[in-house]
Amino acid sequence: MITRLRLERFGAFEGRDLEFAAVTLFVGPNESGKTTIVDALCEVLCKPRSNRIAGKRLALRYGTDRRVSAEFDGEPMTLPEDAFGDLFAIRSGDLTLDVRPGTGWVEALKADLFTAGLDPKRLHAALARRAGTDGGSRHNRELRQLVEEQRRLEERRDLLLEQAAAARSAKAAVAERQAERGGLADELDGLMRTLDERQRHARRRLQQAEQREAERLLQGLEELTRGAGQRAGSAGEAPARLQELTAASEAAAQEVERARAELERARRHLQDGQGGAPGRAAGEAGRVRGIAAGVALGLLAGGVLAAAALVAGAPVVVAVAAGIAATAGTAAVAAMIRLRSAAVEAVREETDRAVDRLRARRERHDRSKRELRDFLERHGAESPEQLLMQLGGARADEARRRDAEAELMAAARERGLNDLHALAGALREQLRDPPHGPPAAGPVPSPAPGDEEALRARAAAVRERLDELDELVGREREKAAALSAGAGEMAEITARIAAAGRRAAALELDRRAAGIAASLFARIADESTAALDELSADIGARYAAVAGTAAPRNAPGHSSPATPVSPVTLAALEEEPLIVDASAVARPAGQLSQGTRDAYGLAARLALAERTQLARGGGDPGLLILDEPFQALDATRTARALRLIARFQEHTGFQLVVMTADERVALAVAGRFAGARVHRLAARGSGYPVSQ
Repeated sequence: MITRLRLERFGAFEGRDLEFAAVTLFVGPNESGKTTIVDALCEVLCKPRSNRIAGKRLALRYGTDRRVSAEFDGEPMTLPEDAFGDLFAIRSGDLTLDVRPGTGWVEALKADLFTAGLDPKRLHAALARRAGTDGGSRHNRELRQLVEEQRRLEERRDLLLEQAAAARSAKAAVAERQAERGGLADELDGLMRTLDERQRHARRRLQQAEQREAERLLQGLEELTRGAGQRAGSAGEAPARLQELTAASEAAAQEVERARAELERARRHLQDGQGGAPGRAAGEAGRVRGIAAGVALGLLAGGVLAAAALVAGAPVVVAVAAGIAATAGTAAVAAMIRLRSAAVEAVREETDRAVDRLRARRERHDRSKRELRDFLERHGAESPEQLLMQLGGARADEARRRDAEAELMAAARERGLNDLHALAGALREQLRDPPHGPPAAGPVPSPAPGDEEALRARAAAVRERLDELDELVGREREKAAALSAGAGEMAEITARIAAAGRRAAALELDRRAAGIAASLFARIADESTAALDELSADIGARYAAVAGTAAPRNAPGHSSPATPVSPVTLAALEEEPLIVDASAVARPAGQLSQGTRDAYGLAARLALAERTQLARGGGDPGLLILDEPFQALDATRTARALRLIARFQEHTGFQLVVMTADERVALAVAGRFAGARVHRLAARGSGYPVSQ
């Protein structure tokens, strides 16, 4: 039994010692430390590990540096963690009983109740379900699932066998098409080699043509650069100069002809005036002789006339007049002769001037002819016509030069160049380092005979057939791969069918064995029912003492309403019991009111705590913590519960720790248990002072 609890550092308690008796009562409001004291008792009695649920909960709430210890009257008391939480400690009025299979205290209780700790009724029920053929048992569900799985696996196996046959057919088709593809591939290789050979020949011819074209362009550039200035001067200035000199020569010739015509006219006039006497001297002599002859004739005629008149007996005056008249006539004739001579002289002077003009014009004509001759000699021509022919050739050369220049500029633009100088550099670079390597020496041989278009058409057809075969082979391979994917699955399915068969046979054998065992445990269960009936009667008596109920008039599972039964019926320790309420109707615990359910929970805890402590075989009488156990009970049931707890404490010697915030409950407990140790707890703000 605990005699002292030392709270060195535990929650808000530090350096506190709490005295304990057979019955210890803690009275205080909410948040006054009652739960902390329960946790301290758990720490002292259970010593929970830090990796268990209780240890983690205590470390989280109170820290890892918590310190608490206890003093005992005799041997130190210990309790399992699960038994403390599920059975021996009622926390905050929660009387719900958690009987979990597998926990230590439950298994110890079962071992005490049943042979080897086995409940024969539960075993019989489990074996009967396992031996049955209905669909509700897990055994039969698994068996049906195995049979269904076997059926599905066999269907899958048959499908895989069909797929394997189809895969073999697909592989055969793939092999056939691959053989066809191999022949077509060889044919295509031959065609491509022939076409490649033709293309190589074409490239070589093209390379030679490109080289020749580069040489031609470069030669054209050099010729264009070398003869551009000379041809431009000859073609530009020579025609105009030739035209000028020719026109000047022709004009001079025309002037000479006009001067010659004028001279001829002057000569004719002169000849007409001199009777055709040749020469200026003859004319002059003639004119002198004429004048002299006229004067002589006049004088002779005047003398003759005067003499005749005198002879005729004319007076002297008449004779003189006749002589004078004759002399006057002769003078007139002489005057006429002089006038004519003056006219002839003027014609002669005009003729002289014409001769002078002709001479000057001939000189100009000769000068223009010399200039024309010199111009022709400078241009290497013997006549203007020849020079004009040469100049026509120069203009043709100029036109050709412009065409050549345009062609060269087009070639430069094709190469991405902007001027002929850059083109010349690119052409020299091309001739020095050809882009496709050095050209073949000598003429390129002609390719093998054959229609290239026909070869290309055949190659295209073969390639199209190859693509078609590739697509077909790809599909067939995918089909074969998809169909062959089950090859590995076949072994697995076969193994699974065998395993399912073995498992089904084992389950069937197990089901038959379970049937045999169920029949055996049925007889054992009849003998072992007394243990559960005894526990049911014990709990029922305690429950009836608190709830004040009696046995139902017609409880489920009994043949006669007059059959006396316990108000609590346990079909199995872990199953929910049937409990009779105030209306004398047996119901599951979950359907009862809270007060009735708490009455059953208190009764069951007391009965199971007593049996569990006996099953543990400990020397200490045990400890029961009741934290607000009467919250859902009315005053009558609270009084009954206190009487039941008092009888339990007197019978078992359990140490009781009661906690409540209700003064009436505190007074009732203190009045019921003489010598109870009472601790009054203050609120949290007061630092948990304790008065005893």
